[in-house]
Amino acid sequence: FNSSVGKRDPLWSRGLGDVYKRQVENKGDGVCYAFRELHRCMYDSSLQRTYSIDWTRGSLVVAGGKNGHVSVFGSKEIDNINGKGNEMDEGHIPALMSARLHKGWISDVQWVSKQLCNTPSDTNTDQCPFLLTSSNDGSLAMWDISVKDEDTDMPKRVYFCDSLHDAGIFSMHFSPESNQILTASKDGSVALTKIFSESPFRVFGDLHGGGVVKCARWRNLTVEDSVFASSGNDCAVRIVDSKTKSDVLEFHGHTTVTNVVHWNPKDS
Repeated sequence: FNSSVGKRDPLWSRGLGDVYKRQVENKGDGVCYAFRELHRCMYDSSLQRTYSIDWTRGSLVVAGGKNGHVSVFGSKEIDNINGKGNEMDEGHIPALMSARLHKGWISDVQWVSKQLCNTPSDTNTDQCPFLLTSSNDGSLAMWDISVKDEDTDMPKRVYFCDSLHDAGIFSMHFSPESNQILTASKDGSVALTKIFSESPFRVFGDLHGGGVVKCARWRNLTVEDSVFASSGNDCAVRIVDSKTKSDVLEFHGHTTVTNVVHWNPKDS
């Protein structure tokens, strides 16, 4: 909101809850960004621990975690509740979908537009994208949560691959511009896979001395980019150009296992 007039800026009212833009006089750049506190939370008793979360502009929130369980929530429900007033209501928002999608714990979840997959669908692509999941059981899968599989009583699985790595997948990142999936594994490798492919087209087997690779992330998801960063049990972070298979940069600033690596948003 603008503090001088007390009005909310609609351009920043997006995502989980409402994001506000507050003008602060004579302090830094004069802009403070924050999330409004919500009086209700998304809750699924079957989701005992959460390891990965993703959300869409269409107000779908997905969380995956322990025992291969995945829960999908509607964030618009929270917006509607909080728009009714300031009454404190400690109730929970239930999951729209709750299912065990993998045998092992979920390492990453990510929404994928159906338009990028070039596959026919009877559902609205903007409202219900595909859900891409990876697991410590070594598998990668994609689901159409808008369609129920009559045989399994589960969301329809449109893609499955368990031949990318010889051990569990600790990290997964999909690039919508290149349609490539980046996975990092307990077997010490990082693999690049085209969506719907049953085998990787490129594998980096010794980025971290053959040790466990905990995370791998593409540099840029808004343009086609071949550069990614990885981190692992060797405490190092490496930046690699996947086209040339060469290390671009290497960091050794940590003294313990480097579990997560993320790129700073461009021009931020």
